[in-house]
Amino acid sequence: MSKIPEGATHVWTPGSQPHYLRQVCGGGWCIWRESAWYWQGEHVSGPIEVLKTATWNGPEDGLPPVGTVCRVVKKSGEDAPLDTDCTIVAHVMNGSREVAVFTRGKPYEMYAGLALTNCFRPIRTAEQLAAEERDRAIAAIQKASGGDGLPPITYTHAAKLYNAGARMPGEGSKA
Repeated sequence: MSKIPEGATHVWTPGSQPHYLRQVCGGGWCIWRESAWYWQGEHVSGPIEVLKTATWNGPEDGLPPVGTVCRVVKKSGEDAPLDTDCTIVAHVMNGSREVAVFTRGKPYEMYAGLALTNCFRPIRTAEQLAAEERDRAIAAIQKASGGDGLPPITYTHAAKLYNAGARMPGEGSKA
């Protein structure tokens, strides 16, 4: 098997040849045979491994792969933001749309929901958050530099000021 079928979430190796599986909502399994998914049952015997998938970079990549830990910013059909970490546990059809089933919370407070592609975001690392904060601070320095008929300084010059310790008032200014 050289090509992983779309929707595969696990690999099952009952013998020497691996079979691709898709975990479905409710705990059952479908198996890929030739060109379609077929119901396998609620239990399969033998080793099952979660497929290692390519890195998911956000909604532009479609639904997060099963097993992905990401941020859910809202549930399908709701305007209220969630903005919390979640784990994608399955993909299911909801009418004519494929949605992700996710869980969030502690194991004893588990909550599950359905959401569309645009409801998920990758979790940003501390480095990414720091870089975003730095960019905002540099942009604020750049914006504040214009005045008295003068254009604002370039981003490069504002970055040099930031790197030298300049901060806007209320942002931990060293001056």
